[in-house]
Amino acid sequence: MKYIRFLTLFLTVVLCVFASSAFAFNSFFEFQKDSIEMGDRIMVKWSFLHPNGNVAMPLLDSLGNFQILHQSELNTIDSIGLKKTYRYIHLQQFEPGIYQINGIPLFWNHDGLTDTVFSNSNLLYVKSILVDTTKDIKPIKGPIKIPITWKEILTIVLITLGIVTGK
Repeated sequence: MKYIRFLTLFLTVVLCVFASSAFAFNSFFEFQKDSIEMGDRIMVKWSFLHPNGNVAMPLLDSLGNFQILHQSELNTIDSIGLKKTYRYIHLQQFEPGIYQINGIPLFWNHDGLTDTVFSNSNLLYVKSILVDTTKDIKPIKGPIKIPITWKEILTIVLITLGIVTGK
């Protein structure tokens, strides 16, 4: 009976260690939302959760068919033995459709080793702009005419008088 309890306790500890080490380093690529309209910008958070070491998240030249508008600096938060390194990326797409962002590699230097860790894959739906075909095409409106107020006229007159009498 003692042998079974010891074996159960030992296996539980081993499973907890493996489960915690598997959770200890994960790379996530998270969209703010799962769909955008054509031409909209979307912010993506690329993060990596790890226990120690240095992380190299390269600046991306391209990301599928998306335009990369901006990439933030690499930031690291250290809490309770785990570090979270992340970067924000602003993307834009002008073609409607469903786009898959496959795993993006980053490089993790730890204990004298360098590992390549890939982020998760994500889908983003880019919606086209709805056009109401039941209505006629309307011309572009011209500039709005705003009348000049008496305050503006008074200001111009006083400035002119000040310039004329100042000489």
